[in-house]
Amino acid sequence: MWGDAANNINNSSNPSQQELDRILAQITNVLKATGINYHGIPIRYTSNSCVANAQVANNQIEVCAGFFYYSRNDQASIIWHEVNHIRNGETKTFPRTNLSTHEYVTLTPPSSILEDLRIFCENKCAQEGVNNSSYWIDVYMQRELLITSLSTEECYRAEIRCYNAEMKNGIDVSDAYRAERNFLLWRHQQCLNIVKK
Repeated sequence: MWGDAANNINNSSNPSQQELDRILAQITNVLKATGINYHGIPIRYTSNSCVANAQVANNQIEVCAGFFYYSRNDQASIIWHEVNHIRNGETKTFPRTNLSTHEYVTLTPPSSILEDLRIFCENKCAQEGVNNSSYWIDVYMQRELLITSLSTEECYRAEIRCYNAEMKNGIDVSDAYRAERNFLLWRHQQCLNIVKK
């Protein structure tokens, strides 16, 4: 495993391109050790609304505000994930279809995934400055389990492939990010099953 998962938590409340460039300089060696090369791929900070910590858009990586709250190794793995999408030709933005209220799906996770979801939501509450009470954690968990829109089969297959690859990249991520990945992989698998019906 590369690095120390608990290193350098950055609680930046003022993300910027300059801060992102500083982080990229710090994580370059971790990424090189995994065999991933991001040179030639533009990586920029975006203040626009994001549904993830980072995303591929227009053949570049957009890093969102949430990215800045992770440890350096978590950040390296997040960038690794997005570079992996680009290196595998997964560069387009997939459409999402909003479901009507009666089509909403509430996912029911197994206990191991439920614990990962709880850790993910505790971390999300902390990142967003929300009271980390059991009430708010439950609200966040319910929100993560309620499917109100769906993307394409191609999108979910790409995310599943990429999360599976990322989990084997050798970067020693934090327990919180490990739980987040486990939950998101499971949710993408459930969404794939829904769209295939």
